[in-house]
Amino acid sequence: MIGTASRHQLAEQIMPGHTITSDLTAEQTWNITKLGYMPMKLVLGTSVYSLGFVGGITSMLKGLVHGEINSLTQMIYGAREKSIATLKQQATDINADDVLGIKTYKYQLGGNWNCG
Repeated sequence: MIGTASRHQLAEQIMPGHTITSDLTAEQTWNITKLGYMPMKLVLGTSVYSLGFVGGITSMLKGLVHGEINSLTQMIYGAREKSIATLKQQATDINADDVLGIKTYKYQLGGNWNCG
């Protein structure tokens, strides 16, 4: 696990006695406070999708002839959009102005399991 700890007077004024969670570095956090913003909470959006048995066979066969596999592309876009919608909802729930430092990852867990 990697962590960064910092202290800023603005954080104490805005959220006294609360721990702020963020994936930003101490330097990034310090710089956004100079702009009048403060991280509030770490928000996460996760989607897990599977092509299923038939979709997996279809994509494997299409992959042999080289070309875009539309069902896989649409699944990845759908997972990404669902994750971003989750981030937006979490940000709305805590009255955040914006979400900073969004990172997107896609993993194949094995078989037909893909996460993004």
